[in-house]
Amino acid sequence: MRIAIAGRWRGAARFWPTVAESWAPVTVPTAFLLPAAAQYVGAAHLLIGYVALGVILAARPELTGTRD
Repeated sequence: MRIAIAGRWRGAARFWPTVAESWAPVTVPTAFLLPAAAQYVGAAHLLIGYVALGVILAARPELTGTRD
């Protein structure tokens, strides 16, 4: 959330960390509603969220505002 608020990163790199870090709000309700699927939902959320963040940062490093 701090990355989105600071505004240094742009585009998908700015908001995707919030999606990747939203594991608890996604997984905890799933644990109550579908206990048998909670571990799979949690694992999939972490995997997809952080792999996608890595791909965004690797493919478009200029979105972070870093200098060469």
